[in-house]
Amino acid sequence: MSLTATVLRVRPHREHDKLYTVYTKERGKLTVLGIGTAKITSKLAGHLGYFFVSEVRTVPARVWEKLTGAEIIENFSSLHQASATLGMGFYILELVDVLTKENHPDPALWDLLIAALRSLHVGDDPKDVRSRFEHEVVVALGEQPPLLEHINRELKSLRWLAEPL
Repeated sequence: MSLTATVLRVRPHREHDKLYTVYTKERGKLTVLGIGTAKITSKLAGHLGYFFVSEVRTVPARVWEKLTGAEIIENFSSLHQASATLGMGFYILELVDVLTKENHPDPALWDLLIAALRSLHVGDDPKDVRSRFEHEVVVALGEQPPLLEHINRELKSLRWLAEPL
């Protein structure tokens, strides 16, 4: 199966393998096993780094799907040039990882994630990107931001006071 994905997290598995947590456009968050990707000679590892959008190919397996191929589609390598953009990029990836469940596709969230990485890549202010992403991701996931909730509560209490007896 071919999927468009970006890596959220990488962890070692056994001696030469890695487990990749990826967010895909088609299927949402997935954990896939990269056999031999911890080896220096691995052909897949170069296409499965942070801040890439890659086309990955997987096959079903017993526990995790196995990676059979990967190819970079888009590269946000400029995020590595400044610590502020690098830190914000990892913050955004971690936020998506924490807020999502496996196998729950959300095309709107995919678009927000890629738009945020592109904004950081072109040099937008990391603080602005973060605040915009946090607000939009909470709304996309169906939650109201706490500030809006507080304002709505205050407006309701003011309406109650303004009503004639």
